[in-house]
Amino acid sequence: MNGCSENSPSKKILLIGAYGAGNLGDEAILQGMLMILEERGIPKEDIAIWSWSPLETSSLFGVKAIQRDDSKDLPEEYDKLVLGGGGVLYAANFPIIFRRLFQYLMLHKEVEVYGVGTDELFGSTPFAKDLLNKVDPLSVRTLYDKQYLESIGVTREIKIVDCPSLLIPTPIKEQVLEILGKYFDTSKPLLGICIKPWRIKQTLPPSFLDFLSKRFQPRYTFIPLVMCRHKFSPDEMDEVSLKALFEELGLFDEELNEWFSLKMTPSLVKGIVQSMDFVITNRKHPLMFAAQKKIPTMIFEDTPTFILSKYARCYGVNFAWVG
Repeated sequence: MNGCSENSPSKKILLIGAYGAGNLGDEAILQGMLMILEERGIPKEDIAIWSWSPLETSSLFGVKAIQRDDSKDLPEEYDKLVLGGGGVLYAANFPIIFRRLFQYLMLHKEVEVYGVGTDELFGSTPFAKDLLNKVDPLSVRTLYDKQYLESIGVTREIKIVDCPSLLIPTPIKEQVLEILGKYFDTSKPLLGICIKPWRIKQTLPPSFLDFLSKRFQPRYTFIPLVMCRHKFSPDEMDEVSLKALFEELGLFDEELNEWFSLKMTPSLVKGIVQSMDFVITNRKHPLMFAAQKKIPTMIFEDTPTFILSKYARCYGVNFAWVG
């Protein structure tokens, strides 16, 4: 794989990331990381996953999983630590990640950072610079991430690799459309929408609702894309915001309520996104999945650092709505 060192199959790997919290984008990353490690010749029995829900992770992916506890250090019996993907290098999250990477570096063990995303680190910048100059190898998922790390003083080689989530397989489109056809009118073009629920606290802008109802609703069938049912944060429960949005648009009914109750796998939700004719999102993974298939996409920008717009440019998307 591009930007990755080879590992002896006898080495025990601890894979850490934002796994087991109910975000299908992160679970897609985990699935992709396991594919990458398999390509390197590492048996599943030599891998352990740091997960918020270890029993669920073990059941879904057939690997050992250990309980994530942010108040404790990582177990030290593993030969190598891999931080696998996700938008994990940002100010609020970095101290948690820093502690784990630093712990293994101080144990003189191998530490790899693979395919991660970044955002402004603010006061954590000096620590991030020093730490990331010591890991080997280091790779990120977009040109923006590489340029940002270089701008804060990371001088070691930084590779750009595909987000691991882009590697996972999907059902064939006919199978996806058969599932969608049970709940939606698939005779019209399909428009997938994923809006994070923080916006509901302020209510969706009337201008945005008007934009959706006048420009898209007459021509498209709207499909809610539930990327995250976060186990620990109500602010990450997409179902809340999407139900509110579809009620505002007059589209909520019993069939839609049943749709929200379906349990999705990472591969299925990726297949659904990639079966759309247009996507509107303020989450990164619908953006990445859509861009992989060159599906027209509109970004609903909701971050003060405009990280979604930066990612959109890297993936060739230039249609943005600033909320």
